[in-house]
Amino acid sequence: TDNAQQILNQSMQYGGFFSNNDAKQYEAVLGQNIANELFPGQVPLGQTFSFRCQDFVIVGVFNKFDTSPLSLNTNFNSVIFIPYSVARQFEAGPAAIYEIIVKPASSADVGKIVSNLKHELAQNHGNSKDFSVLEQKQSLVASDTILNLMTDLISGIAAISLVVGGIGIMNVMLV
Repeated sequence: TDNAQQILNQSMQYGGFFSNNDAKQYEAVLGQNIANELFPGQVPLGQTFSFRCQDFVIVGVFNKFDTSPLSLNTNFNSVIFIPYSVARQFEAGPAAIYEIIVKPASSADVGKIVSNLKHELAQNHGNSKDFSVLEQKQSLVASDTILNLMTDLISGIAAISLVVGGIGIMNVMLV
């Protein structure tokens, strides 16, 4: 939607983000990597690309995202943003949604918003729990756990290497 730039809290390198008035137009905003891949060494504003036999005009390019805001699973430097109303035209029914990013006005509202989201999604999915709602801190805990496992693995490999190296040096000294 037109407020994605505010939610992502990211500035534009070129152009601007599409507005609510542009919602039915075939316009796109590119991440840095995809802009460089499609139009190497060029400023892509006003250029077009084709997706499903439809030409899209590039109206903006984001500055490089150092980290993916609000989502650890998505690389926003390789994303193409198009209006949701246009994306719906490519599907037989409503456009498939794989991820919804929500940014509360204040951190005090997070618990209430998560609760409301779970309730609304459950109603929209026929009370089926085929979705998950994650807070950013839960994603950070998961990535922290992975980093701790990797640290333990590397420490174990280093310990084995030291033992094997020590045995080799001991054998040479005995000889």
